Amino acid sequence: MLYIKDLDYSIDENIILEHLSFTIPEEEVTAIVGPNGVGKTTTVQLLAGILQSKNESVKKLLLEKKVVYLDLEYLVFDELTAKEFISLIADYNNKTKLEVRTILSDFEPMNISSFLNTKLKGLSLGQKQKLIILTGFLSNADVLIFDEPFNGLDYKSERFFKTLLRDNKYRFTIIITTHNFTDIETYTNKCIVMKNKNTIIEIDNSSMDTYREMLYTYLDLEQEA
Repeated sequence: MLYIKDLDYSIDENIILEHLSFTIPEEEVTAIVGPNGVGKTTTVQLLAGILQSKNESVKKLLLEKKVVYLDLEYLVFDELTAKEFISLIADYNNKTKLEVRTILSDFEPMNISSFLNTKLKGLSLGQKQKLIILTGFLSNADVLIFDEPFNGLDYKSERFFKTLLRDNKYRFTIIITTHNFTDIETYTNKCIVMKNKNTIIEIDNSSMDTYREMLYTYLDLEQEA
């Protein structure tokens, strides 16, 4: 279990997060959810070290675990093709050609092979999202953080990614932020509901029906039929 205690963050006099404490189960999938502007992205960027924090529990996390944060800004080499970018990430993580082929094969439902020779600057939003997800699974991270990973994905790819999260055969500790609640009870083990800058609710998925009901109640949402 990863423990975060008394997490704060301010910009000048503006308090963004205030005394937030929560736990993240290891080798499982946790979703951080809540309204726009409540601090979800700020929270995960603090956990990943993208934003600097003096918080001791965050320092301990970053000292003991390799944390990789993935969003669209991760694709910074516009002139590389998708294939070249994958090779770059694989080499950085010392992946063998067999390991790369195996992961590419696992990701075949996302049809990544169809745009391997396209430069990053020419990829659609959905193609970029698929590439980000793939490169996360090519990493040697202990903790993978995906910020809004369903944005731009077609239905088939979204369904595949949710299955990938549910099975988690690579045994990553995975954190996602999302506004996509369809089937969330099937692929997450825990939800952290951010109500405001200093109030969160932690929901463990011990019963899928109860889990979903509690999540929708705390978010003031109507359940889908």
